[in-house]
Amino acid sequence: SLDKPPAAQEAGEESLDEGEVVEEADLMAKLMGFSSFDSTQGQHVPGTDVSGVIVKHKREYRQYMNRRGGFNKPLPGGPAGK
Repeated sequence: SLDKPPAAQEAGEESLDEGEVVEEADLMAKLMGFSSFDSTQGQHVPGTDVSGVIVKHKREYRQYMNRRGGFNKPLPGGPAGK
């Protein structure tokens, strides 16, 4: 058959059975930090509420010249300009 005889195997190579393959997959999942490639779309993921991202909002400009009613008309939003 195509299998190597036991004498032809390298010193570090061992015969693998199904149990060792499963343990290797479990070990790899633990090392990588996740257990599957499932999507998290629409699911709550713990720890995502903690971040250091600074969100820059786009400025909202207002026209204060060439408006109907004249230049000295109060701007919408009151004196603070909100």
